[in-house]
Amino acid sequence: MEDVSGTVIRFESGGLAVVVDSNGGILGRWESEVKVILPGLTADFVDANRAVCYHTGGPWLSQTEVQSVGDVYLAETLDLLGAIEEDRPPAVPIMEGVRSLRLALAATESAMQDMPVDIVV
Repeated sequence: MEDVSGTVIRFESGGLAVVVDSNGGILGRWESEVKVILPGLTADFVDANRAVCYHTGGPWLSQTEVQSVGDVYLAETLDLLGAIEEDRPPAVPIMEGVRSLRLALAATESAMQDMPVDIVV
């Protein structure tokens, strides 16, 4: 496929994250999967409004589903506009966006250099 990316992120703590995306599998649709695996919990983020959490820390497997029907992208935009109009901080500090941008730029640099890069976010 011509538009597929994969990034492995190693955290200072020793944890790993793998991010894989493509918009080439289904025409007009961006495929993205987010899964978090921790001791005692695996969470599948199905989309921006739904996650299924599998609790694996006890003797019995259980699961919890978290779901919202709101448009999270609209809510994010309205919060930013409200912060500007009301001269208040947004719900998510701009520094979080800066960290995300640094991570994306580091992933791009790593791909272009074909080697790992270190960053501090």
